[in-house]
Amino acid sequence: MLELRHDTGVQEISINGKVTVLLNLTDIDFIERVFNAFDAMDKQQDKYQAMLAGENDAKKIFAAARAMDGEMRELINGLFGFDVCTPLYGTMNTYAMADGLPVWCNLMLCLIDNMNDTFTAEKKKTNPKTAKVSRKIQEMIYSLPVSLAVGGADHAIRSDYRVILDLIEVLNDPDFSDTDKAEATIQTIFPDWETLTDYSEALEKCFWFIDLGQPHGKKSARLVDWEKDFPYIVAPVNRVLGYECRSVEYLHWWTFMGAYMEIGGDCAFSQIVSLRSKLAKGKKLEKYEREWLRQNRDLVTLPTKYTAEDEEMLKKWT
Repeated sequence: MLELRHDTGVQEISINGKVTVLLNLTDIDFIERVFNAFDAMDKQQDKYQAMLAGENDAKKIFAAARAMDGEMRELINGLFGFDVCTPLYGTMNTYAMADGLPVWCNLMLCLIDNMNDTFTAEKKKTNPKTAKVSRKIQEMIYSLPVSLAVGGADHAIRSDYRVILDLIEVLNDPDFSDTDKAEATIQTIFPDWETLTDYSEALEKCFWFIDLGQPHGKKSARLVDWEKDFPYIVAPVNRVLGYECRSVEYLHWWTFMGAYMEIGGDCAFSQIVSLRSKLAKGKKLEKYEREWLRQNRDLVTLPTKYTAEDEEMLKKWT
């Protein structure tokens, strides 16, 4: 029987000589799980620190620490797909400190460092065509883009969140044609737009950037009007960031949107969007939602945007 064999890049990796895992450290799916897990673990660490600072009863501290250790172990074991914590740490709490950091953090940083090293090593083995792809993958994973490649050359971009919010207002303005909007997008994003050699590719890259590195998908129901809603968006975004976003000279669009997507359900903006979504889908509102809508209809109702011709027509009939 013919058997095809090829290198998958999967390695046997020993962790502290106590447990072995099988991984390809350049696997994008695994890298995504690592960064999602690290984010969840970082939030758990914040909860742990808050618990230590806010609790004086020793027994309660010990009980909470055991419970939170169990939660942290679930995150670590879930990342690798089996129990690595027991052979690694035994009964030691994963929040225990080593070299100034919790042991869970040392594990994750070691893993991330090795992913970087593996990417670098594999990059040296690749041919010129795939080397460029590898570099771009690393840039997308580990950095916030401040330039975009068009026609084989990197071009600096305006990446502050205020620039993009202003541009979105233009893109939603019915008075502008599709051509106008395309030109406005390119000229807003690229300071050196006149030197671009491929406007079609440039526009595609602009929307890739605006859409946070995701493919430019189909339009869904409009639930947010940035201009109208911004006063209700900024407060929860500030809570997530830990500072006043309007007071800083520069805040990357992706960073702003990362905070925006972490907005929880306990604020006015979440209630506004929830009601808009239900109304758009024709879903029945709960009694408390109907009452809230009755009192705050102006907040929930999205402004209707008319063209100049529509406005003239309306004036004749009103």
